[in-house]
Amino acid sequence: MAVFYLDKNHDFDLLFWRYYDEIKAKVREFQPDVVHITGPSDLGIMARLLAYQLGVPLAASWHTNIHEYAELRAAKLLRFLPTNWSAALGESIRKGSFAATARFYQIARVLFAPNRELVSLLEKSTGKPCALMGRGVDTTLFDPAKRDRSSGPFTLGFVGRLTVEKNVCFLSSWSKLFGTWI
Repeated sequence: MAVFYLDKNHDFDLLFWRYYDEIKAKVREFQPDVVHITGPSDLGIMARLLAYQLGVPLAASWHTNIHEYAELRAAKLLRFLPTNWSAALGESIRKGSFAATARFYQIARVLFAPNRELVSLLEKSTGKPCALMGRGVDTTLFDPAKRDRSSGPFTLGFVGRLTVEKNVCFLSSWSKLFGTWI
């Protein structure tokens, strides 16, 4: 398999495109008003292309300091070099990683970032508007009382990393308990 490790529980599948037709059909069926990506992952790259092909606006959020992680990972591989060489190479990796990621984000119509420093940095580097992205769910805005359906399955549209902190096991358990798959 053509997969390489990015971080804990997150690999990049170079052959992910084998799912392109199936994912495109599902996205078309879902009829999103906006496609939101969270990074240049295998799925993020595909979602970016699908949003463009389907004429759906793209939003992108910057969740982590990808460029700093790239530098940290490279530092482990470069420890055998003299300190000044590994530091200079690490800095180049950080800057190059940031530049490549910022370029990837330029196609989005709007950006989101978790702190004001990144908001300013992304606006400056991409020329796109960037908003501060709060954490959690606005329970007033997404109140179940505002639903306009009284029957049928609950529909949740989510594409992203299914990591422990997202508690997907809880959603799965909940859906089994109530007899509905989410």
